[in-house]
Amino acid sequence: MLTKEGINVTVKLGKQTIDLRIPSYVRQARLKHLIREALQVVGMNVPQEFELVVDQKPFVIRSTALIKEYAIGEGDLIEIVTKKSYDETTD
Repeated sequence: MLTKEGINVTVKLGKQTIDLRIPSYVRQARLKHLIREALQVVGMNVPQEFELVVDQKPFVIRSTALIKEYAIGEGDLIEIVTKKSYDETTD
């Protein structure tokens, strides 16, 4: 049986997007670190504190679960939202 070790997604920061392959067997904190590194390589400024929000899905990626435990599929859009703006929308 083949296990899916990665998912192709689009990451959005402001008006900029980048296509990435993210690992399935990683927790949110590590994923945020990997995404930060990838965006910085292409010259995108990443906020110090941010949340990952999956577009059109009713959840935010939490720190305790593996990415594979979420309903994230090929081609999904993951938006980087500043901590402040995320907190304002959830209050």
